[in-house]
Amino acid sequence: MADPKICQGQPTVRGTRIFVEEVLEQTASGMAGEALIEARHGNITQAAIAEAMQLANQFLLKQVEA
Repeated sequence: MADPKICQGQPTVRGTRIFVEEVLEQTASGMAGEALIEARHGNITQAAIAEAMQLANQFLLKQVEA
């Protein structure tokens, strides 16, 4: 979710300052969910990773429709 008052309005994982972009880049590079959670010291959940991917998918579908 993006809030202009947090992290310059960049989309972040809800309740954190972890950028959605970083989550997507790390998963795209092959980092497994558990490794991402461990790298973030448990500050992100598997559900949050899935949500980031769903948001990216929704954005992509909107771009295709436009």
